[in-house]
Amino acid sequence: MQKSIPMLQKWFVGFLTIWLSVACTSQSTQTCGKSTDACTASGVLSLSASASVEVPQDTVQITLFSEVQGSNPGDIARQLNQKTSQALSQTKVQQTIQVRTGRFSVYPVNDKSGHISGWRGRTELLLQATDFEAAARLASQLGDLMQISEVHYSLSDAMQRQVETELLQQAISAFKQKADVSRRAFGYRHYKIREIQIEGRTPKLQPYINVMAAMSVSDFKNRSEVSLSGGVSTVSLTISGNVQLQ
Repeated sequence: MQKSIPMLQKWFVGFLTIWLSVACTSQSTQTCGKSTDACTASGVLSLSASASVEVPQDTVQITLFSEVQGSNPGDIARQLNQKTSQALSQTKVQQTIQVRTGRFSVYPVNDKSGHISGWRGRTELLLQATDFEAAARLASQLGDLMQISEVHYSLSDAMQRQVETELLQQAISAFKQKADVSRRAFGYRHYKIREIQIEGRTPKLQPYINVMAAMSVSDFKNRSEVSLSGGVSTVSLTISGNVQLQ
């Protein structure tokens, strides 16, 4: 009787294993009957395609500045406002250059003991244009009032939209080609796009360290015109998504 117990245990374990296998198969069949996506999940592919191009930078932004030192912050503020007004009056004749004021600040200057020994103020004027020659000419004309602090190059909004439209067509074609190649490689007849995401990368302003900022006022005034030359920006666009192979 004791010898038959192990045999009974083996028989019971075998029966339980078969019952669990049948139960899992039945449950899987019911799941496939209720949800087709669950059964075809292995036919879903995640794909991505990108397109990029280097574009010459067509916009320049020049930052002009003026600094004043003194013992009275009110006087410094008035002098800065006067210089800004004079500079703005000279830019009104320009039709191709966007001109706006930048940062304006008046702050104390401390001595070694930490006490206020004076005041310093700074005002900025920003010039932005797609006509590099006109921007350089205006910056030189304002040399009596303001100096160049920094120069940035970028793409204009119009050029950005134009390039992204062209890249979108290239990226879509590349995405469809990848989907079709994958469909044939896995032996499917069709594919259906389930989800699409489009992401573009906008190039940031690229600074240019101009030697004019380090020049003395007299040297700056003797310059007839500032020389400007932009570089290139890389614009890219990526399409990612899921396709259902059928």
